[in-house]
Amino acid sequence: MNEERVRILRMVSEGKLTPEQAEELLAALNGAQSATTAEATRTSTRPRWLRVRVTNTQTGHVRVNVSVPFKLVEVGSRVGARWMPAEFGEVISELLEAVASGEENKIVEVTDEEAHEHVVIYVE
Repeated sequence: MNEERVRILRMVSEGKLTPEQAEELLAALNGAQSATTAEATRTSTRPRWLRVRVTNTQTGHVRVNVSVPFKLVEVGSRVGARWMPAEFGEVISELLEAVASGEENKIVEVTDEEAHEHVVIYVE
C-alpha cells in the first residue's frame, strides 16, 4: 500500500475525512495510477506533481520536502472547499489557474528572514 493511501485511511480513522471523501480521493489515486498509455501521452504536458520544499536558510537543512500527485491536489481542493477559509480557497484557485494556464516550475518562492526559512512550491 503506498504512502498516499495510508495517509487517506489515517485521516478517516482520525475523523478528518468521511468515508465518502476518502473514496473520492482513493478513486483519484487509482485513476492516476491506472492511466492508459494514450491518456499518459495526452496528459504528459500537464503537471503530475505539486512539490513543496522548506529549507533552513542558515543551515541549508531541508525541513519539509513533500510531493503530492497534482490530480489529488485538484480533487482535494474540491472536497475541502467546504471547510477551508475563503482566503485559502482563493489561493488554491489561483494556484490551479496558474497551472492550467501552462505555468510550470516555480509557482511560489518565499523567504522568511525571521524564521530563517525558504519556501518553494513548484509543479513538475
